[in-house]
Amino acid sequence: MGRKTGFTLVDLLIAMTMMAALMGLGYSSLTKVRDRLGLEESAHRIAQDIQKCRSLAIAKTVYCRVLFNDAHSYQVATSNNGSRWVPRYTATIDLSVNSSWSSGDKIIFNSKGFANFPIAPSPFIITLTQEEDTYVVIPTMVGAVRMVKQ
Repeated sequence: MGRKTGFTLVDLLIAMTMMAALMGLGYSSLTKVRDRLGLEESAHRIAQDIQKCRSLAIAKTVYCRVLFNDAHSYQVATSNNGSRWVPRYTATIDLSVNSSWSSGDKIIFNSKGFANFPIAPSPFIITLTQEEDTYVVIPTMVGAVRMVKQ
């Protein structure tokens, strides 16, 4: 009688083990890429919100403030006279990202688009880190924002 062709149980187990190992490697690589993108997205969002706040101050002839609440959130608000602030929106950054700002730090733009920063540090620099990756966001007095990957 002839020999039957096909896969044995051992063949199938070996193939499944190799596939599981490859999938595990792929998953860990995707997780690292996703985390890196979370850091980059957070840095871009902060830079864009600072610029958006300046544009809003000029367009509406109001004061606009970016107030850093805690290590992972900040609020954009407007005011007609610089004393009573009306919140526009609150933004959060990825919880795995560490920020350098202190709670209560703020950037305030007047109706001409010029910024007022916290007294210290000068210049006001926002550092975002995640593991060994770092982004630095540097707003200027005239509203330009530089973002640098270190």
